Formats: sequence, structure tokens, C-alpha cells
Amino acid sequence: GRLMRNRYNILHICVVVMVAVGIAACSEDDLSSLSGNDVRHPIRIVSVYPSVDVQTRATIDGGFVSGDAMGIFVVDRDADGEAVDPMIGSGRASNMKFTLGDDGTWTSPAQLYWDAKGAAADFYGYYPFNENLSSVTNYNFVIVPQQGTDKSGLSAAGYNASDLLWAKKENVEQTVETVTLQYKHLMAGVAIRLEMGTGFSASEWAEMEKTVILSNTMIAGNVNLATGEAQVLADGEAKDIFPLKHNGEWRAVTYPQTVASGKTIVSVTIDGQSYALKTT
Repeated sequence: GRLMRNRYNILHICVVVMVAVGIAACSEDDLSSLSGNDVRHPIRIVSVYPSVDVQTRATIDGGFVSGDAMGIFVVDRDADGEAVDPMIGSGRASNMKFTLGDDGTWTSPAQLYWDAKGAAADFYGYYPFNENLSSVTNYNFVIVPQQGTDKSGLSAAGYNASDLLWAKKENVEQTVETVTLQYKHLMAGVAIRLEMGTGFSASEWAEMEKTVILSNTMIAGNVNLATGEAQVLADGEAKDIFPLKHNGEWRAVTYPQTVASGKTIVSVTIDGQSYALKTT
């Protein structure tokens, strides 16, 4: 007869530490001297995707792809060189949409220029772009619960849309060089891998239907795009997140948060049998 199967083990659940790594950007041809008043000089911006030890995006290269769009704020420093808070509707650029083209360049609806009087500026960026953004300091960002592909093969748009990226570069003096915005992840990344138990072959394990759900997760919160701070709503409702299956593991992104003791955080179903991992 068939051997008794051990309980399926969750090999590991890890919070993926996402750290931005800088990539050098090539400068354009030299412009004329930046000295002198009432002379407009263009601002050139390039956006760099966070680089991490494991691929976090469901694309071939794990980086930005053609058609991606982000919002950019550029705010001049005041006469004393102090920072001015970014706001909707003010500044050198306010939630200006930059889109990545097929040629790998970022384009915007209008060319940005440095202040003719020579003021330095602060740069802010976020992804994905939201044309209806109404507040810089209190952005009500909501995670998409359905982050994975379904049986019909739909894309993982929900996963990418939930992975909020943010960048800030302070007190940038006027330059002919490209201003590089190095993005980082504001959300937490969760990776779940299932390990085969004993009593059956690898081929049997591979054919078994498996589902993974991230449970009791707050998906709504507020983000301060001026500082990069993100926190869940205190009175928010807990939801289930359906992760993306990618490269042999299930991945999800959500707000950094703490789940109360005794709550189920991962629900797994394998070959019709259900298991729950609870917090201690």
C-alpha cells in the first residue's frame, strides 16, 4: 500500500529586504555654461529600478518595462537654500507623468527646465503613476488583493500595481548631467515556498494542485510621498491576498505590518488538504 504521507512543510516564509542599488547614468552632450540669469537649461531625469538579491518583479529582467509610468515632483529650494514641501499644483513639476519608451528613455508631456536664477531643487518620484493623486503627504494607497495569475493565464498586473516604489534626491545643484532617481520599495515583500513531504514521487508532487493565500492582511494605508513613510490604516479591514506564483514560489507585496498573535497568516491547500500557519 501507499506510504503514509507526512504533513507538507512550508520550507520558509521570508520578508524580502528590498534595497535600491544605484546604476550610473550617462550624461548628455555638454550644454553651455549654467551661469547667467534668465537662461533656461533642461532637466534630464532617469529612473532606476531597485535591485535586490532575488527578482521581485514578474518580468524577464525584473526591472522597468516599456510603458511603465511614474509621477515626478521637482521643487526649487527657497532663497535661503531651504527645502520647500512638494504640493499638488505647485513647484517646477507636480505629479508630472514620465513614461518609459521602447528605446529605454523616459519622456514627459513637457520639457522641464532649471530655475533661470540658479536655484537648486529637490526631486521626488513614485511608481506606479496615479493621475488622480490629490495629496503628496497623505496618499491613500491600496494593495490589490489579486496579485497572481489565474487559470486563464491573466497577467500579474495586480502584483506590479501593488509594489509601490519611491525615490527622493535632495538639494540637487543645477547640472548638465542626468539626475538619477534610485527607487526603493515602500511595501513589504513576502516569499513562500512549499517543500515536498515523503511518501510520493517528485512527479506526483509536481502534478498536485496547490494554492497559497496570505491571510489577515491590511491592504489600505497612507503614504507620505515627501518622506517615503507608509503605514496601514488603524481601522482598516483585514483581507486575503492571492500571491503570484513565480519561479517555484508564491510572492506577494503588502504594507509593512504586524499580525496579532494567534491569527492565520498563510493558508495552504495541497491536493485538497488544507493547512494554516499562525502567528505565535
